[in-house]
Amino acid sequence: MRKTMAILLLLAMLPVAGIISASGDSETSRAVAVDLFGVRGENTVWLGTAVPVYDGVVLASAAILPDDLSQLVITDGVTTWNAEMAIPDHSDMLMTVIYDSTKLPYTVTPFSMTDLHEVGSVSELTVLAGDENMSRINRTVYSVVPFTWQSVPCLQASVSGPVEPGSLLITKDGKIVGIAVANWAEGTDKVVFITSDGMIQSMAESLDAMIDQGESDPPEGFTVTLDGNVAHFDWAAMTLPETGEGEQLYLVVSDVLNNYLTYCPIEGSTSHTMILTPGRTYHSGIMASVETPDTTPRAYAVTTLPPAEKMTDYGFASVVCAIAEAPEKGLPDGELPVPVTRVTEELLRSGRAYFYSSTSYQVTETMEGISLLVTLTDPDGNNYRYESSWIYDPSYMEDDTWAVSLDSAGLLNMLNETGYPEGTYEVCMYIGGALADSFTFDLP
Repeated sequence: MRKTMAILLLLAMLPVAGIISASGDSETSRAVAVDLFGVRGENTVWLGTAVPVYDGVVLASAAILPDDLSQLVITDGVTTWNAEMAIPDHSDMLMTVIYDSTKLPYTVTPFSMTDLHEVGSVSELTVLAGDENMSRINRTVYSVVPFTWQSVPCLQASVSGPVEPGSLLITKDGKIVGIAVANWAEGTDKVVFITSDGMIQSMAESLDAMIDQGESDPPEGFTVTLDGNVAHFDWAAMTLPETGEGEQLYLVVSDVLNNYLTYCPIEGSTSHTMILTPGRTYHSGIMASVETPDTTPRAYAVTTLPPAEKMTDYGFASVVCAIAEAPEKGLPDGELPVPVTRVTEELLRSGRAYFYSSTSYQVTETMEGISLLVTLTDPDGNNYRYESSWIYDPSYMEDDTWAVSLDSAGLLNMLNETGYPEGTYEVCMYIGGALADSFTFDLP
């Protein structure tokens, strides 16, 4: 299906997303979850369940989707469709998955959405989970607490058994209240669900990204290749834009969910490498400008990175990943800052805030040249990046502890200028494109 058709589908859906009704007779047709499978060679692997919200559109937890979306299939147990697009929201918690429902008979009834406030009591809620046999498992809901995570409205629910990401929180009459995206770190069988409002917000963000993608016109001879989350931009075969008086050429790279862009002059070069954030979509191209660029080139390439898988190589374990504080007089030689239990704007602006990491792993030889990326995502979805490199070293493998100043890493430059929005901030560390660890903190 063409991307423009996907955009039209969402445009038609979003204005009434809170009251989406079944496409068939409500008395005889009931919405059901669909199953997602990944194709690996000659085998298919069950990934989880997803929520049909419109003809050819389902919402899925980003945690269950494979890196290669060309190998993602959707089925209702009768018909199977190939996924054609999957666009993440700014939080990397949900993906809007598009498939062409016109190629095969459409047999899926979309869910109606409802808000927790419209539910009389917790006893009216059920968690609908699935398994690799495409069976459905009902879990009892004991309690539900609303909260906000990464500026997304969520619910923390205590349920009667294990729940996989992608499971549905529904009412007795089959309306959806939320989608499971994570398990709560503390306690047993506590689950985080994105609310129906959060689902609509996620689809709106995906729509913005798809509109941008639909308008793209990749410049001939400009290529972007990915090695994990390392992007190689090459314009050796491109006819470069002509420069006027005072102009110079720039490579411009823009995260579509950021309110800023990244650029670098390209005089005398034909390629550039950047470490990008998994789960984000980027526009990139070459443009001529007198001033430093503040817009994306008219002709640009679109690059979407899949969400990162969790780091498991070499018995890797993250012991501490936190914001740390240095003394007012600075760090003595050889000493490290001390992790804090509470992050404040005052600390972040003080110049004494550090990113702190302590990890362990098992290797027999030194391995260098591995990408390291530390990111800070603010409540508005802006993602700030610190690029470096990682070394596995046997002499440090039992305790590889280090820290970098947030100021020197450049993670706070814009926030110090424009201000810190209130809400939840997320910090992530990626090694070789895999998620080594992450944590969040709130600023009131």
